[in-house]
Amino acid sequence: MDFTALFIVVLMILAAKSGLLWIAGGLGILMLVTSKGSYSIAAAVIGVAVVAAVYFLGESELSFYAMVGGLGLVLAILARKDSEQPSAGYYPPGV
Repeated sequence: MDFTALFIVVLMILAAKSGLLWIAGGLGILMLVTSKGSYSIAAAVIGVAVVAAVYFLGESELSFYAMVGGLGLVLAILARKDSEQPSAGYYPPGV
């Protein structure tokens, strides 16, 4: 499983909480540009939405729930992406 997207989302949240929106935006753009498949793009879009929700909700209790729920959703998307790919030792029948 590729945890790089999850790590970048956590860094984006930390940057947004610190008031460094240009770093959070740069990481979001980097994540969108380097996405390899549809699941990675979905994780990037959800990550950017989570960061925006955390920033706009401020210090409220809903900010925590948005952060935990969004990170869980990104993790679920990345786990689903990993489960659809065959393992390295998979060979088609007849080979």
